[in-house]
Amino acid sequence: MAVEAGTQQEERVTGRVWTVRLDPYGRPSAGAARLSCSRPACADQHFPGGAAAGRKAAIGHVNTHLARIREDGGPRGEA
Repeated sequence: MAVEAGTQQEERVTGRVWTVRLDPYGRPSAGAARLSCSRPACADQHFPGGAAAGRKAAIGHVNTHLARIREDGGPRGEA
C-alpha cells in the first residue's frame, strides 16, 4: 500500500469503533478540559471545571456509545 507524501494515514485498530480523548484546553492555569470523540457525529466539548468534570463527562460519553452498541445487539464479532 502506498501513501502519498505529505498525507497522514490513520490506521484503525481491529475492532475499534471509536476513541474518546480527554485533553487540557486553553491556558494551563484555566484548568479546562476538552473531550473529543473520533466519531464524526460527536462534537468536541469543553469543560471549565477541569479534569474532574471532564472525566465525569468522558464516562458518560463512553456509556452512551456502549448503550447504543447494546441496543444494536452487542459488539461485532471481530471487536
